[in-house]
Amino acid sequence: MNKDSYIYPFRKNAKGTNTAEIYAERGDALERYIFDAVVWPYVKEQGEQAFVIDVGAGEGRYSQYFGRNAKSVMALEPDEHRCNKARENTASMAAAVECVQGTVADAQVGNDSADLVVNIHVLQHVHPDDATAILDFAARTVRSGGLFVLAFTKKTPLDEDWNMTWSENGRSHYVEVPEDVFRMVSGAHLPTVLPVRKLHADEILKELEHKGFAIEARQEYAPRFLGEKKKLQGIFFKWLYRNLSSPVFHKLINTVGYPLQEDIVVVARKK
Repeated sequence: MNKDSYIYPFRKNAKGTNTAEIYAERGDALERYIFDAVVWPYVKEQGEQAFVIDVGAGEGRYSQYFGRNAKSVMALEPDEHRCNKARENTASMAAAVECVQGTVADAQVGNDSADLVVNIHVLQHVHPDDATAILDFAARTVRSGGLFVLAFTKKTPLDEDWNMTWSENGRSHYVEVPEDVFRMVSGAHLPTVLPVRKLHADEILKELEHKGFAIEARQEYAPRFLGEKKKLQGIFFKWLYRNLSSPVFHKLINTVGYPLQEDIVVVARKK
């Protein structure tokens, strides 16, 4: 196994290799379209004095996006290399940005202190206990009327719950694993392996409501194309994905009800 690479969806990052290089630009464009159309109107409500916490900030991509209308941002990232890159990437932002190397357990913030907490494409890659800690952190820190924006990969009818992905000798590998193996590997934080847990969206939404959030908006996107049961349909939608603009493709898949949209973004407001 390559000692310093694992597979990461859509795009290259500091340690990762791309599982779908040819689709990276359109994948990111679709996500930007979704966030701009569905999420940003709610984020903008928080105003220019907003305090934003980006949980699992990576290299600061979403800190830049969600912090562009804010007064201050705390970017939480446990990986040292990514945390340093986040500092570089957010250095020119108008908002005051603090990049903290650590998890939610290391964030020195008070209860009801954040206007906006974001956690984008992290929940499915961590140990279940860490995922619970992230949801608890949002429930504790978001003020009444504030927002929690959460994006994650959900389970579809063709998916297994517990998976691992990595690269080796130039090839990518994605395999189903038992739950106990997922828990062991995700808890060990191995730098060469990316855990991928397909989350049950309804369970996450119910958990958010239980923790005092009201769901303001939700949007599913980023369809998975190929599956053993729908291979021809998958090939057709993959061709459309590569050749249509993101807004047109998004409207099309919603119109025809294509069932395998893997990603979901949720805007939840603290009661």
